[in-house]
Amino acid sequence: MSRGVLDGVEIDLPCPSCKRGTKRTVAWATANNGRTHECRWCGASVQVDSSQATRELGKVNRAFDDLKRTLGRLGR
Repeated sequence: MSRGVLDGVEIDLPCPSCKRGTKRTVAWATANNGRTHECRWCGASVQVDSSQATRELGKVNRAFDDLKRTLGRLGR
């Protein structure tokens, strides 16, 4: 998968047990979809489900690519 515009953005992955969040990057969350990680606060196992976010980020990345192509054509 190519690097997306928002891959470096940090998001909070909430723990269903203690309700606190663990900061991870968008790239980490999409790469670890379906896996579990340990909550740093309470130790509970947290399932990463980024499938919907991955689809939406794909749309955003495609829109940015389209914008770059359009701006490139305007600069000629």
